This record gives sequence, structure tokens and C-alpha cells, in this order.
Amino acid sequence: DGHVFKNDSIVYATSQLKGSEKINITVKGDSGCVQKTESFTTHKGAKWSEIRDEASNHIELKNENETKIIAWHIKDKTGEILQENRVFENDATVFAVTAEKPVKLTISPDSGCHIVGSDNFIEVKKGATWSECKARAQAKIAITNPQYKKFDRWTLSSENSASEIVETHAFNNDCIIYAKTKSIQIK
Repeated sequence: DGHVFKNDSIVYATSQLKGSEKINITVKGDSGCVQKTESFTTHKGAKWSEIRDEASNHIELKNENETKIIAWHIKDKTGEILQENRVFENDATVFAVTAEKPVKLTISPDSGCHIVGSDNFIEVKKGATWSECKARAQAKIAITNPQYKKFDRWTLSSENSASEIVETHAFNNDCIIYAKTKSIQIK
């Protein structure tokens, strides 16, 4: 630093723990977000998994019931998608990208069929029609005893007399869809 010692002097060395250097993280989001505060400080070398919750505290969703954060990016919505192990060595901007929440259709099979796989639901875009999502629902069920039962229809009610879902029915909210089977006539 250019200091010149003119007399005998005692010089002390100081050290800084690794990771004690501070960096600034600026938080931004797309039109689905409202800015609460713009930035926070963290230590150099912090991983995304360590600071993600803090970043989330600096924005809020405009409509929590209809949107969700689907990804975090570096810099802006076109930047690199943040991975859990991403390390921050310098000041950076993280950017939240939102999307409309999907509608969840929970599948309830009757006793003649069962769910295939571990999930008993499908998620569809809000406003999707039955004709757009019927095949995905059908792929989630199988007939338990095909020698005695066959698939009959999908309904929006558990009642046996419930009518079939019409192809133009639009799904705007989470709901239960019922898979109905019927007995095979043995001759």
C-alpha cells in the first residue's frame, strides 16, 4: 500500500476466514412477481441451495392461487437455469420465472379398475378440454379382471348413474374424475 516504516515497528497479520467475503444477490422476477426488496448479502462461495429461500423472500407472487415459480435463472429469464450446486463467487442477479398453475385431475377408479403407476392424478393446463386430456387419464388406469369387466366411461361424480364427461368440458379447477367399468356379459 506504499507505507514506509521510519522506525522499528510491530506488524500484525490478519486473516479472513474463507467464505467471509460478502457478495450481493439482486432478486428480480417476471410479470407474475411483485418485488418486495431488491437484494440481499451472502458469503462468497454460497451455493444456490443455501440461498434460494432467501431469494424467494424478496419477491412474492401476484396471484399465489393461480401462479407458481417454475424456475430461477441467472440474470434474466433467458439466462442459465440455476442448479442446486451453483456456486456464487461474485455479485449476481437471480430471476424468478412464473407460470400458471396446472389443474390437477385426481383419478378415482371404481372396483373394476386400478391406477397404473404411483400417481393417481394428471395435471393439465387450465381450460384444457376433456378431449385434450382423456388419453392421458386413460393411460393411468387398467382393468383389474378383464375377463369380467371392461371400461365404460369417465364421470365427474361417483354416482353410478353419472353421465359421461363431454368432450368439450373445460377444466378450470382441481377436481376428481371417476373411472367407471361395467360387467362383461358372459354367454
